[in-house]
Formats: sequence, structure tokens, C-alpha cells
Amino acid sequence: MRSSGVRVLLCAAALAACAASASALRAQADPSPSARPAWLPADATEMSDCVEALGYVYWNPKRLPFGPTYGANGGKPIFEEIMIAKSDFERGKNFEDVAKPMPPFPVDHVDIWFAPHGHDGFTQPHYDILFFFVPHAAHMHLCGNTSGKPPDFVLQEP
Repeated sequence: MRSSGVRVLLCAAALAACAASASALRAQADPSPSARPAWLPADATEMSDCVEALGYVYWNPKRLPFGPTYGANGGKPIFEEIMIAKSDFERGKNFEDVAKPMPPFPVDHVDIWFAPHGHDGFTQPHYDILFFFVPHAAHMHLCGNTSGKPPDFVLQEP
């Protein structure tokens, strides 16, 4: 009798573990932001909808347009970004100490995208300088981006 009771308890524990694992897998697969990622800086308070090739974007409105802004998908870090006006580059303005590493997330690569007509958060022509924490192929297909190209606000190469 005791061994059947133990088996029942073991089966119940196994079923509970399976249910917890399935729930965790659904949470990882769900790209929607169920909660603010803990790794974000405290002042990144606002969030956008999912942006193609970027994920969900977080920022501090007081720091716009320069930034930094941050991207996340499924709670995981995708990028950190600064935005520099085209006019600032043209006049030779310098920028120092603008990006800080976010341990333990190493930068995988850096993209520089030109937004000739701007976009929400910075409507002037400007450059988005993006420090990506994931491989290029991984972020370029986020948020339903089937083309694998940068978002529409970025100047597309012919």
C-alpha cells in the first residue's frame, strides 16, 4: 500500500513539473512583454509596441531623442541604441561616453541605420546606432518581419 501511495505522489510531482515546464516554454515563446524586464535601467519607463527587427522598445522620455533606448523580446535584451541627428554629424559634433556595457550581455554586433524622415521619438533625419546583444539573423525577423530587412523608417538600399 505504501509503495502505491509513493507512486501516486511521484506521478503527481512529475505532472506538476511537466505543467511548469510547459508554462515556462509558452512564456519563452510568447514575444509579448508580460512584465518589464528586470535588466532594464530604472529610468527606461516607456514602451512601444513590437517594432520589426527590434522587439519592444523602452526609453526615458526625458532622454529623447538621443537616448539611450533599449529593445527586448520575450524579456530578453535585444539592443541598446543612441540616436544622433544627421545635422550633428554634418557639423562635426563629437559624442563621448555615450554607451555603457550592460553586463552580462556582450555586444554581438553594431548596426548604424539612417532614418531620412525620422520616426516616433525622433522625427528629424538621424542615425540610429544600435548595439545588438543577439546575432543579426535573430533580430532581423522579430515582430513578424518576414523580409529580414530593416524597418520601413530606415533608408533601404537599392
